[in-house]
Formats: sequence, C-alpha cells, structure tokens
Amino acid sequence: MTNVRLQNLRDFTVQIRDVNDKIVGTGIAVSTDGKIVTCAHVVEATGIDPRNANGAEVGVYFPQARGGEEKNRRAIVAKHFPDYDDDVVLLQLTGGSSPLAPEQIAVIGSTGNLRNRDFDSFGYRSLGGQSIGKYISGAPARGKILGTVELLEESKFHKEPLMLESNQLNAGMSGAGVLDIEDNLVVGIVSHVYDPDAT
Repeated sequence: MTNVRLQNLRDFTVQIRDVNDKIVGTGIAVSTDGKIVTCAHVVEATGIDPRNANGAEVGVYFPQARGGEEKNRRAIVAKHFPDYDDDVVLLQLTGGSSPLAPEQIAVIGSTGNLRNRDFDSFGYRSLGGQSIGKYISGAPARGKILGTVELLEESKFHKEPLMLESNQLNAGMSGAGVLDIEDNLVVGIVSHVYDPDAT
C-alpha cells in the first residue's frame, strides 16, 4: 500500500463521557449526520443501560472538531442489538449533525481475509487504573490482527470477532477503531482485553 495516505484515527476518534464529564471509553464517528459507534459496556460505564436507555444521554467529546464547532456534545442510544452478542451500540448525536468535516469521518469495511495484518488504533486508555499521565489524554496503539476466533454454536455476531495482539491496548480503549493498515479501512472496534496468565 505504498503512497496511500492512511486515515487519521484521531480525526474520527471521540471520547465517551459520563454525567460527571469523566472519560469512560472511546468511540468512532461513522457519519456526518452524527452517528457514533462504541461498545455497549462503555455506555453502561456512563450509568445507562443500552437495552433500556429511554432517551438518556451520554457525553461525546470531539477533540478534533475544527474551527468554532462545539466539542462537547450529547448523544442517545440509537441502536442496540439485543438479538446479537456483539458488544456494540450505535449512538446518535442530539442537537445537530457531527462537528467533523466529511474527510474526518471513519471509512469502514473489509476486503476479505484479515489474518496476520498490521493494525493501528487510538483511544483513551488508562495505565494501572490511572490516566496515562498528567498531560496525556489519548494515545495510539499498534499491533497485529491474528485472525478470527471460533464461536460457540449458540452465539450470534454480525461478523466474526477478530483476535488482536498488542501490548498497548488497555482499559479505556474499548470502542477504539481498528484500522487495517494494508487496506486503509476500519475493520472493527476494540471491545475486550485478554491478559493471559503464566499458563
């Protein structure tokens, strides 16, 4: 993929915040009309049950909003998928469209086999339960897409989940986009971190 300018993850990555304006996770802007994809458990961390949100609002902060656009916004749960086991929800901004320019919106999709691909990500992770540092809000991650995982027969997902390998993923990265570097497409979001023990 030479001479191709990769999507800028920071352009479409947003902070998901609770009622106290504390960052609880990450999301990605996927449309100019204000749709945001994040994890269901991130919404739960704001104190809202995504299965029964009843119009309750979460905070969405757009660090890369340009010019005079308002960075602090509110969103409701537009779509939850109760018939699926995916840890994903679709949020919809209230009070207007996205403050991002069209070229700042994530381009999502997949061109096929994702086994053994390099990926980039960006999110608002913590380190040992603390923020990354006094002056740092978000940070990048890089790793390898190992491939898809095998699912139990009774489980139901929109797409087979991917197994990622990275030593930079941590709490707060949930909802961060997974950018397949080879195809320059966001192919998923980070949802869970598995930390293997000595066995």
